[in-house]
Amino acid sequence: MVHLISQRIGDKWSGKVYIDHENVDMVYKKYGGNIKTASSFRNNLAGIIELAQHRDEKLLLLSYASYFPEGVALTGEEADMQHFAGCNYASPVSIWGEAEYVAKGIQVHNNELRKLVTQYHPFYLDLEKKMPREPSFFCDVCHLNEPGAQYFSRQLAEHIIDQGLLK
Repeated sequence: MVHLISQRIGDKWSGKVYIDHENVDMVYKKYGGNIKTASSFRNNLAGIIELAQHRDEKLLLLSYASYFPEGVALTGEEADMQHFAGCNYASPVSIWGEAEYVAKGIQVHNNELRKLVTQYHPFYLDLEKKMPREPSFFCDVCHLNEPGAQYFSRQLAEHIIDQGLLK
């Protein structure tokens, strides 16, 4: 505890600014639409793919599935939960920023992933297309509840078997 307190005091003294882990400050939300992680995401994933290929190991990549209710402006407030499955634990979209920018970031990363799949031809499950956009499957924009996880598990198991990944 003493260490954390002294670190906080030192950070305040030095002028270091950190974004809160629980909520994005409104001042910073405007920057979320400028997705800067595409190239680092692509480069890191390409490195993993190349390493797996070099080792002659099977690698299964999955796209990101999400659910943004159509025609709903998510704000991160408690009222957002009426559009999801009503889980005990859920993360408000505002923890990552403005809903439209979070959706854009997921799409940018899925696009980069698909480019790599085309380039390297690893095993791939397009979870974004396989997962129904059903509020009954999602606790929030990107986390599955139990029925959603069961559906995902069945899709994954079928894909692994169909692709012969266990051989």
